[in-house]
Amino acid sequence: MTWITLDAQIAPLVALAASLFALCVDLRRRVGRHRRRTRDLRTCAELLDQHQASLEKFIQSPDAPTQLKSALLNFSEVTSDREKAHSVVAAMCSGEVRTQRDAEAARSINKALESLRASHPELAQDFDTAVSSAAAAMLFRWAETADLFRDYVTKVITDSRKGKDLFVRAARLGTSRSSDDASEVSFGPAMPAH
Repeated sequence: MTWITLDAQIAPLVALAASLFALCVDLRRRVGRHRRRTRDLRTCAELLDQHQASLEKFIQSPDAPTQLKSALLNFSEVTSDREKAHSVVAAMCSGEVRTQRDAEAARSINKALESLRASHPELAQDFDTAVSSAAAAMLFRWAETADLFRDYVTKVITDSRKGKDLFVRAARLGTSRSSDDASEVSFGPAMPAH
């Protein structure tokens, strides 16, 4: 048997092995993506259950202000519409500046909510839960909003100023010390001197 014949016999096996390897890598990537989406959707379902329960309690209460009921129903509608939700998440993630109209509406909502907190704290909690659960569900309900949010979180973490804040907080969590002085944070046993 000559080398040429041996190469001709091995070459198809090598090509087959390379193809199988590429197929396995692709399959592993797809399974990982599927698992992540399944996790996202389970989380989203739990959040939507919370949202629905809080929304119903708030809307059905005669003590809930009409302004807040209307705002909550509008918000719930936006968070359940794929295109609208995508535009909201895209604006949030891009750092789009709020308009004067947005700021005025936020002040009005905050004023009504503060009044509600004073008179009916349980209703204010229902409002907060309905808003936060719908907002979180909106982030993970669709793959494109989840991807936007993950990219945004990555950018926030890698921003040097915000990254340093995150680093200091995480370092404090990793130590048993209670000091606020970051210079006292321990990062494990000291290396022996040589």
